Amino acid sequence: MHEDTQVRATAMVAALSQVVRQTCQVVLGEAVTSLSPQTGGVMVTTQRAVYHAARVVIANGAYAKPLLQAVGITYDVFPVKGQACLLAPVSPRTLKHTVYHDHGYLVPKRDGTILVGATANLDAGFQTTITVNETATLLSKAQQLLPALADAVVLDVWAGLRPGNAVGHPLIGATDATSRVIVATGHYRNGLLLAPITASIVTTIATEQPLPARWSFLSPTLLAVTS
Repeated sequence: MHEDTQVRATAMVAALSQVVRQTCQVVLGEAVTSLSPQTGGVMVTTQRAVYHAARVVIANGAYAKPLLQAVGITYDVFPVKGQACLLAPVSPRTLKHTVYHDHGYLVPKRDGTILVGATANLDAGFQTTITVNETATLLSKAQQLLPALADAVVLDVWAGLRPGNAVGHPLIGATDATSRVIVATGHYRNGLLLAPITASIVTTIATEQPLPARWSFLSPTLLAVTS
């Protein structure tokens, strides 16, 4: 796929993190235990403190289900473990374009390394341990797609959790007409890909601007069953 473009996920996240820290107060290491929408805002209770906000965005990926339930939304978001690895081929420029095949892919990077992805384990729960079986699956797929990678060096192997869902597309929108609580989760494999439009939708709702009708199908009020 020679027209495909890409970003390095770790670099993008680091850049976004830096911008957030420059413009916002960041609180880490405090799990949210409850959300309570109130007149004029939302009370957020964590393990250590209570915060009050005009609006809250639920965007914690595979961990979103308890917070969704706390605001009356029943939406089946669940963790899907994905494992990937980074290879250094013996010959430089072994691959010039992204290659997809049978749920696997090879992504060449500017420095000559090749990203191999990715497994999809529905049975791992919230575990992100690196397993021999999944690593072997990745390396086997890499060699099938590009036999020249048989002598490549394995530089890194990692795993993370994707927010899977039962409807096939993410949940993005306000939970009710007040727009005090906004949801952005369930992106599965497409979190980085859909980050710009997700941010646009969330910003539109938070600033009380009219949302284009074409995005209404993502709304929690349509996708989810409210209790």
